[in-house]
Amino acid sequence: MPLLHIGSDVEFISFSMASPFKDEYTQWFKTKVCIQVESFRGSFQSVLDQQALLHFQKGLQLLYQNLQGSAELAPIEEQITLKLLGNGRGGITVSGAAWSKARYGNHLEFSFEMDQTFLPSVLAQLDAIIPS
Repeated sequence: MPLLHIGSDVEFISFSMASPFKDEYTQWFKTKVCIQVESFRGSFQSVLDQQALLHFQKGLQLLYQNLQGSAELAPIEEQITLKLLGNGRGGITVSGAAWSKARYGNHLEFSFEMDQTFLPSVLAQLDAIIPS
C-alpha cells in the first residue's frame, strides 16, 4: 500500500493509499489518514481525489524550489485539508483540519513545524502514488 508521509517520526500526517478507483469525474484513492501531533494521535478512513493530489504536488514543487509560498491539499470531500506554508528560510508550517465525516461532526485542527529537507521524500512518494 503506497504511503504519503509528511513530517518526522514524532509529528506527522500520513496517508496509506489503497487501490485507486474511478467514477465518471475523477480517480479516487481510498485512504487511511493517521495524524500524530504533540499528545494527539488518531486515524480515520477518507477518500482523496487525484486532482487534489496533483494540485498539492505542483504546490510542493514550487515550495521546494522557492522555500516560500504554500502548497494545499483540499480534496473535494474536504474531510481532511492540509496546508504547508514556507517562511522563505527553509522552515515550513504544516497545518490542517480533519473531520470525522466530510465537513461535519467532530474535527481536529492541528499544526506542526518541519523544514525543507522533508520535501524531496514527500515529492517522491507523490510521484509513486499518482499515475502517469
